[in-house]
Amino acid sequence: MQSTYRQLLNITLPTFAIKYKTLLKETLQALGITEAFDSNKAQPPAIIPPKPTDNSYISDVIQEVVIKVSEL
Repeated sequence: MQSTYRQLLNITLPTFAIKYKTLLKETLQALGITEAFDSNKAQPPAIIPPKPTDNSYISDVIQEVVIKVSEL
């Protein structure tokens, strides 16, 4: 059996940023979340004041992620 040991290393990482953006409406609907996207069936939460002519619903869901790596 080989023994293990510790060794200090200086590693340099490049500075970079990655951005990713996707629409989640179709994914959520495939998971069964459908009424929230239907203007006739959606039930807005209590934090949205109701209006007699307002059919509040979710039109789309967007997820955007940014990962930045930089030297400190």
